[in-house]
Amino acid sequence: MSVIITIGATVKTFEADSKNESEVIVNSLPILRKQIVYAKYIVAIIILFISVTVGCFTIGMKSEVNLFEFIETTMVASISFILVYLSFVLPISFWLGYKKTILITIVIFMAPIVILETLFQINLEQIQLYNSMLFVSSICMFIISIFVSVKIYKKREF
Repeated sequence: MSVIITIGATVKTFEADSKNESEVIVNSLPILRKQIVYAKYIVAIIILFISVTVGCFTIGMKSEVNLFEFIETTMVASISFILVYLSFVLPISFWLGYKKTILITIVIFMAPIVILETLFQINLEQIQLYNSMLFVSSICMFIISIFVSVKIYKKREF
């Protein structure tokens, strides 16, 4: 649930920016381009934490589910997946714009699921064995993505 909320809300914010041509307005203000990029990443992180909180609260309401185990396994894997997703989608959206990013978003969202299920027959328990490594790797990818997005956005013309 938190994966879908985060991806949907992030895509919706970029759609609103594209529809209102807010990038042109924001770039006319005395704000550095890297600050604009940082702001979009911060919004994505805020959306992520809100969706994770809602997901934990929703699961926490079910009495038969161990909340700590759920957070330790499912939520960490979900957060890692979302960070990897954002690490690819945000730089692509800064590079190509919203309309082209939508198609790429669908591919990026579906590719890991299809690849993991069909080629490797990896189930959720196997992914959970490597949760900490996956989580740290996804954070590193996200940080690298920020720097890549700043470089892309600084070179972009409006």
